[in-house]
Amino acid sequence: MADRRRRPGLDHRPTRAAGDVLVVPLVLGAVYALLRWAEPQMPPWLTRILLGSNTPPTYPPTE
Repeated sequence: MADRRRRPGLDHRPTRAAGDVLVVPLVLGAVYALLRWAEPQMPPWLTRILLGSNTPPTYPPTE
């Protein structure tokens, strides 16, 4: 009888979507911060693979 009260086609787990939206960016941000913290100890080739270029940008002087 409890199954008949549910409406078909509705997602009855709305917190799962909210969890994905909140957890994924937080985890990625934490991993990125950890990699940036560890960057000085990493070899240049590993920095390039994980974070991209390991040379600081250079900009032309402004006049």
